[in-house]
Amino acid sequence: GFSSTMYGRLLPTTHRLCRIASRCYSSSHAPPVPRPANALTTTDKSTIQAVIPLTRETVIRSDSVEGFVVSYAPPSEEAGGAEGKSVYSSWLEVIYPFKTNAALREEYIRADKEAIRYGRMFETLDTIAADSAYRHALGGYREDTPISIVTACIDSFYLARDPSIHADLRLTSYVTHVGKTSLEVSGHIYEEDDYVGRAMFVFVALDAKTAKPTQLPPLSCEQASCLEAEQRNAHRKRLSRQTLMRSPPRPEEMEILHALWQNSISFEQIKSDAGDTMLADPVFWGDLRRGVAMASTRLESTLLMQPTHRNVHCKMFGGYIARLAFELSWLTVQCLMKSRDIIFRGVDNIFFLKPVEVGAMVQYVARSIFTAPDEMQVQVDAYQVDPTTGVRDRSNVFHFHYEPVDAPPPTIVPRDYEEFMLYLEGRRRYLRRKQDMTLANSI
Repeated sequence: GFSSTMYGRLLPTTHRLCRIASRCYSSSHAPPVPRPANALTTTDKSTIQAVIPLTRETVIRSDSVEGFVVSYAPPSEEAGGAEGKSVYSSWLEVIYPFKTNAALREEYIRADKEAIRYGRMFETLDTIAADSAYRHALGGYREDTPISIVTACIDSFYLARDPSIHADLRLTSYVTHVGKTSLEVSGHIYEEDDYVGRAMFVFVALDAKTAKPTQLPPLSCEQASCLEAEQRNAHRKRLSRQTLMRSPPRPEEMEILHALWQNSISFEQIKSDAGDTMLADPVFWGDLRRGVAMASTRLESTLLMQPTHRNVHCKMFGGYIARLAFELSWLTVQCLMKSRDIIFRGVDNIFFLKPVEVGAMVQYVARSIFTAPDEMQVQVDAYQVDPTTGVRDRSNVFHFHYEPVDAPPPTIVPRDYEEFMLYLEGRRRYLRRKQDMTLANSI
């Protein structure tokens, strides 16, 4: 049957790979750059405002700033050299004092357990990464900035486990790769001194007046993390040339789609012979425990974008947009699994295609696009909707993945060509990630 035969071909790895996730973070990626020996540290509110202005204005409320600790490179490091700026010109460390700041804990605590809300972590990391990007480009953000640095994508975000809400959260960020008009910022997540996750952001620099791409100062960095970033940048370019938007499915993928179609047709004929009407959910196939039509996993949310969450460019803050998408994906997986007991594992690409305007009507559409015995994937699309015409303009695409706890998820069943392509993209992401974990386990 499909369950044993096809999964045996599609999913060469098992739950064991998820259990080695924390090893993957340390083995398959270069370690974070060491803290500069001459780093400056401050708890002064006005200095914090000057060092991380975007983070302070966007995600740290005035009544929650007590106890924050910010470290940064001294001016000698910020200047850089003739060949380019040092990686430390953008290095930042921010400690969130959850142990002592009750107001901060209240903002970040999850509803279901004593852990930090992932969505708020997206917001926080996005702003700290943006502060690092501005420090590389201009020495820091300022109101009369000639350059606007905007988030192009969150390339990845992975957690080995949930950081506790009762331990201080330590976040570091710094620039690891610079192209002509774009740069990559690496973010690292610690619970106290325990390394628990990482994130990669890609930003684009635009002229503040013309909105055209503008050149950035080069980066001079021989650290392993910077050399790895060069490889990541080349890998991103290769993947962009291999997407299903540019080329058709591979022969082996066509076989998979054909098998899915055959099983679907067989089911419809059986139900038709019995005189029953086919329902989208559930779909039963032979020896499969159950299958669920992709369309039946769809959840939507429509929201008005309020100025409370605007950024310094008077557009909607990207971290806030990502938080809303994540929360909808979380609910989508809960509905799929009919359980709240799921584990968030990370992000594979969040694309910021267009800025979201303040006051816009934004529609989020979430779907479970692929499942494996040890994973559920959700894609969320965000659209700006003109209520006078009904025209939808896609502004963001999000990819989240989760791990089941008690039982494997149902198989996702695509029903049309668009859904088949979503299914294959999800499968490709899954296999790439498992290949990385397998390599990490062999080291």
